[in-house]
Amino acid sequence: MRLRLRLLILISLMTCQLALASAGRFISLETKGGKQLSGELVAIYDHSKWWWNSSDSKTYAVFESSKSATDCFTFINDSQINSLKIIEQVNFKKSYRDFLIENKLLIEKAPTREWQYIITGNGDYHDFEDGFGNFAWDIVHVDKFLKTFKNQGLVNSDYYSFGKKVYSPVSGRVVEVEALGVDNIPGDYPNGAINNFVGIKMKGNFHFYILHFKKDSIGKNISVGSKIKSGDFLGLLGNSGVTLEPHVHMTMFWWDESAKRFWSIPSFFKAISVRSESNSTPETQLNYSPLKGSFIL
Repeated sequence: MRLRLRLLILISLMTCQLALASAGRFISLETKGGKQLSGELVAIYDHSKWWWNSSDSKTYAVFESSKSATDCFTFINDSQINSLKIIEQVNFKKSYRDFLIENKLLIEKAPTREWQYIITGNGDYHDFEDGFGNFAWDIVHVDKFLKTFKNQGLVNSDYYSFGKKVYSPVSGRVVEVEALGVDNIPGDYPNGAINNFVGIKMKGNFHFYILHFKKDSIGKNISVGSKIKSGDFLGLLGNSGVTLEPHVHMTMFWWDESAKRFWSIPSFFKAISVRSESNSTPETQLNYSPLKGSFIL
C-alpha cells in the first residue's frame, strides 16, 4: 500500500512537470513536512545537467508576490515535495515581473555604450552551471559578419570586445570584487582560473553580478561597501576566469539563505534598444528580457 502511494505521488509530480513546461506556471504544493506553498513558478533547475553536483532531482523557484524582497522566493527540491498542482494566476496580486518593476529591481543600462550582441541569453546554454547561470547573458561585440574577432583570433587584442569600457547595469551596494585574475589565451582556460567580477546587492536578497573583467582594470573606487549607480564605470572587458573568449557575463542572483548559496534568476531591462540580425531598425522595449541573437544598446 505504501509503495502504491509513493508511485501515485511520483506519477502526479511527473504529470505536473510535463504540464509546467507550457502552463502559466502558478502552482500550489505541499511539502513532505506538511507545509503549504503557493506562488509563481519562476524557474526549474534540472540537476541532471549540472557540472559539479549532478543528480536526478530538480529544484523549483517559487515566488510569492505578497512577501518582500528579502523573503519572496522559496527554492525547494522535488525530493521534498509531497504533492503539486497548477493553479490560476487570479489568486495572486502581481506577477514576478510586476514585482520587479514595482520594487525598482530592473536592469537600467546595457553593460557597454555601443551596440552589443547577445550570444547566449537568459535561459539558454548556462543551465549546466549548478544553478548559477541559468538566466545569465553572454554579451560580445561583433563585425558585420557577426564575427567576434579580427585576424585569426589567437590573442585577446584580436577580439572586438577586449578592453571595452564596462558600466554598471544596476544600482546598489558592492558586496564582492575580484580584480587580479589573469586573462586567458583565447580558446582555453586553466584549472582554477579566477573570474574578475563585481557583485552588487540591489535590494533585499536580489543581487547582480558582472564577470570576466580584464586583469587589474576594475576601478580603484569599486570596493566592498561602495555605492554604485547604474551607468557608473566599473572596469574593462576582459577574458578572465571560466571563459574561452572576451565577453561580458552577467546575471541577477537571489541569495538563498537556507542553502547559503546564490541562484541565477530571470531579470528584465527597464528600457532597452533592441534590433535583430535581419532588421537594423532598433525598437525600444520596456520591461524586457532580450534573447539570444539580439543586438542591444
